Amino acid sequence: VYNLIYQANAIREGLEKSSTISTSSKNQLEGEAQFMHAYLHFLLVSFWGDVPWIESTDYQKNAKSVRQPATEIYEKVITELLEAKEKLPLSTPQQIRPTKNAAAALLARVYLHVKNYPAAEQQATEVIDQFQLEPDLNNVFLIESKETVFQLQSIVPRINTWDGESYIILSTPQTVAMSSTLFNAFEPDDLRKSSWTNTYTEGSDTWSYPFKYKIRTLPEATSPKTEYQVILRVGELYLVRAEARANLDNLTSSAEDLNAIRSRAGLPPIMVIDRANLLLGIEQERRVELFSENGHRWLDLKRTGRLDAVLGAGKPNWQPTDALFPIPQTERNRNNNLTQNPGY
Repeated sequence: VYNLIYQANAIREGLEKSSTISTSSKNQLEGEAQFMHAYLHFLLVSFWGDVPWIESTDYQKNAKSVRQPATEIYEKVITELLEAKEKLPLSTPQQIRPTKNAAAALLARVYLHVKNYPAAEQQATEVIDQFQLEPDLNNVFLIESKETVFQLQSIVPRINTWDGESYIILSTPQTVAMSSTLFNAFEPDDLRKSSWTNTYTEGSDTWSYPFKYKIRTLPEATSPKTEYQVILRVGELYLVRAEARANLDNLTSSAEDLNAIRSRAGLPPIMVIDRANLLLGIEQERRVELFSENGHRWLDLKRTGRLDAVLGAGKPNWQPTDALFPIPQTERNRNNNLTQNPGY
């Protein structure tokens, strides 16, 4: 992740020195680099907690960096995304470059993590008003999907997405398969189970796997791509807004957002209930809508304080300190200022 952050910083430093790039192009490129810089730091703080905030290519300075409190990292991510949003275009062809809508979508996600519910609702609404849910579940992850806000264009021959290449099972799985707990978490008649999961059988053994992306590898290096890796989509934002509204005691509107997602999945609407149960319903809906995307389930349980209750019940030797990944020892050997996370 820090390698990519270094590249974003190099782009920004190069733009500052350039006297030949037009102002409009410079603004857009600066906004794109800021967006990625913020997104990458958001990933770091989500999985490792306190982390260094790196905004230079000066390796001597970076080699002595210290971990900053997660609260400060989140604040910097939000500030940077707001700045990037002002510089970016509203949209781009196929949404393969950062845009104002992408910045707003990511802001909505981050605001939900820091429990700024009014801001999460506002940013999510901005994007929802510009996009629509893809009616057919089988079209959600295609390149031209109506609900994609930001996706990563594939540049590797024969590979549409790394998710498709990693998750689709064509032989006995060696690394990953869908757990029976997740496979059984779908309600009866949930169209997502039939459209977004699949099974592979070999002898007497059967494995389930995510099937949001339909192609593992293309037949030829010149085969046209049909899918790109989706990072932000409006389906998530309906659930972001539903959760924000529930926490703001706007239960009716929250249920309407939740039911928009349920309706597409062929499920009946839920009735307005008390806030606690509505939030549990949103958590469940996020689980079956966003599974295998961007680590949502893991981060949802962390930010709602339910990680120990849910994973502690099903994972042997679970410890509360497992909520954070360890700081790699190779990095600590290079930089004595990096402390280790508890439990490692």
